Amino acid sequence: MQEAVLGFMISSLHGYFTGNDVGNWPTEVADGHFTVRIPDMSDAVWAKLARLMDKDDLVADPRFATAAARRQQRGQLEEMLKSWARSKTRREIWDALRDLDYFGAPVLSIAEVLEDPHIKARQAFIERDHPTAGLTTLLAPWIHLSKTPASIRDDAPAIGQHTDEVLGGLLGLSAADLSDLRTQDIIK
Repeated sequence: MQEAVLGFMISSLHGYFTGNDVGNWPTEVADGHFTVRIPDMSDAVWAKLARLMDKDDLVADPRFATAAARRQQRGQLEEMLKSWARSKTRREIWDALRDLDYFGAPVLSIAEVLEDPHIKARQAFIERDHPTAGLTTLLAPWIHLSKTPASIRDDAPAIGQHTDEVLGGLLGLSAADLSDLRTQDIIK
């Protein structure tokens, strides 16, 4: 399991091993954090982004006029974008950048994740009425297969719920044996 999680950390590991950051590090904005970065972009997208940041004059600036020039100035552009974003809410940034084919997203709390419209539409969480715990929210199976859909069919068993089935059915203990073990407080 640890190795599987390490696979999700490839960008962090790359940064650690090479000293070059990869990915989106969250930036503090008006109401939380947002992962902002300057992706490679066409001249048309750059013009829209410059206008969005109230930097129309940079569209014709030779330092930023081409994709190659913008790559050379990536650090300066990222700082401009972060500076613009600091006074905006996560929603304002998301709405503004989404139409630019921007890769980034607001950093959400767990409560906000549960209320996210996309997460709800994907039915990423389900509710189960557990016999002893009551109504519980669970992460639904996240692998979606069309021919063999995954599902949660049973609740977590209560302590001792399957004792008779395992000891009697699988291991062959008699009803008298089980009763004796209960009398001795060995099983519940």
